Amino acid sequence: MLRSALGWFDSVWYVLDGAVLIDNETRVMAGEFFCASGAASYSLATGDHTADWLVFASSSQRPL
Repeated sequence: MLRSALGWFDSVWYVLDGAVLIDNETRVMAGEFFCASGAASYSLATGDHTADWLVFASSSQRPL
């Protein structure tokens, strides 16, 4: 797990192009990132467009 000012998270989603709507409330645009918890499930949508993103994940079970 990784730690941010917002707490612990398991992966970082970085949007390269387009935009991703997470849980119908958080829009992540190109150049922005989202810290995701492995314990949560998320709804992802791109609308009528596409999006390209990178996922950075920690496979560690303990903090870095």
